[in-house]
Amino acid sequence: MSILFTTETRGLRTSRGHRPAETGRSLRVALWVAMCLVLGFPIPAFAADDAASSPTAFSPSATSPTASSPVTSSRPTVATDAGDVRIADDGTGVVGLLYLRPFVLEEPWRFLYTKEQPEVTSGFIAVLEVDPELARPRQTDMSVLFAGSTPVERTNNGDESGRVIVLLPDSIDPATAVFFFGSDELPERIDRARGELERDRAVSLGIVPRPAGEIEAALATGGETLRVRNIDGVYRALADLIPIYSPQEQELAETYRLIP
Repeated sequence: MSILFTTETRGLRTSRGHRPAETGRSLRVALWVAMCLVLGFPIPAFAADDAASSPTAFSPSATSPTASSPVTSSRPTVATDAGDVRIADDGTGVVGLLYLRPFVLEEPWRFLYTKEQPEVTSGFIAVLEVDPELARPRQTDMSVLFAGSTPVERTNNGDESGRVIVLLPDSIDPATAVFFFGSDELPERIDRARGELERDRAVSLGIVPRPAGEIEAALATGGETLRVRNIDGVYRALADLIPIYSPQEQELAETYRLIP
């Protein structure tokens, strides 16, 4: 599962005051690879390729299980009916929505966690209370965490705290979406049709949206809308959330603070 930092790692923006493309790419890819190692997730193929070709990028140890080659799935993603889909969640995977804060971006954000990779300019930061075992990182495909028919972007492990901080693109309405752990897959391979089958399977098992009172309390806790120039400002804001909701990952919080 790929993680973090910018949705434009390959083509950094330079016309609006960003650092020169090559330096910026090297720094962001280095942070991206380092974050994957901290979280224990496989390094995505595009990040591994860029890291290997950049003389200034972070180079993981040859002994790292993610350094040699990215993990990819051999399972087919084609299913014709919700009954063909096997999800990890039995209805107890996501047990609470603790925090919900809207954000608005001046510059579009390419959401990499679906096959379509749409560009969006708003969304939500959310904190979910989850089954720690389902959140545990593995060096294989992990159960994709969904909001409705869309995979969310996980920004921490949460296997010790039982709390996962996620980013939701603006296509997701948290008041009506069902939150659940789906099948074992790479989220960037989930297209709209597959996502709908995953959601339908979850609903068929009795998984329902979070209660209205819980949504209201989460929004009250999240507070006012976060308005920032680009998605990097959202990632930096996570550095203040992790110590509150997943204090075991303090090192991860400090990594977020390094995002330029």
